[in-house]
Amino acid sequence: MTKVFDPPTRWQRWMPVFEGFDMPLMGVVLVLSALGLVVMYSVGFDHGTRFVTHARNLALALVVLFVVAQIPPQQLMTLAGGVPEVMLHLRNLGLLHLDA
Repeated sequence: MTKVFDPPTRWQRWMPVFEGFDMPLMGVVLVLSALGLVVMYSVGFDHGTRFVTHARNLALALVVLFVVAQIPPQQLMTLAGGVPEVMLHLRNLGLLHLDA
């Protein structure tokens, strides 16, 4: 007897990528970015390259945001090197005050 397995849909394949995203926060970021683009377009109407440059930088920032969000926190901690340990030692010596 043969069984037929349906291939996963496109949404099922991409869902693990967006699993760790905070969607409400991402929505706020996108709305503020769109508002920034509208303001930049209205201000820089006479200089068209200013808007294009801003849109390009915004798109690049969103790509970087997406890529960095895929890195597990443990890997980010190893990339930080000795910075957290140095800050802990400075706090223990009384040289670093973290009062809010």
